[in-house]
Amino acid sequence: MSAEEQAQAVNQLVDMFPQYSRHDLLRELQERGSAQNVVESIFLGRFQGLPVRPIDEVDIANNNQRDNQDNILQQHNQNIPQLPRQE
Repeated sequence: MSAEEQAQAVNQLVDMFPQYSRHDLLRELQERGSAQNVVESIFLGRFQGLPVRPIDEVDIANNNQRDNQDNILQQHNQNIPQLPRQE
């Protein structure tokens, strides 16, 4: 795996499992050789990394981010002029 592929894989793993540290996910990726193998090790309970924050905090952060994105989208849509309907 090239350095670029490894960076992409670890970013994907961090997005999928934000409760684990980037360092632990990278170490596991280097040991297992692919993101798929890391995901399997997490699901099978073989992953040795410890959560750096509870999943509840991750859920709250994700919900806040989603709410912020929704608010931005609503503001953006309100600023778009509506075209008159043609009949």
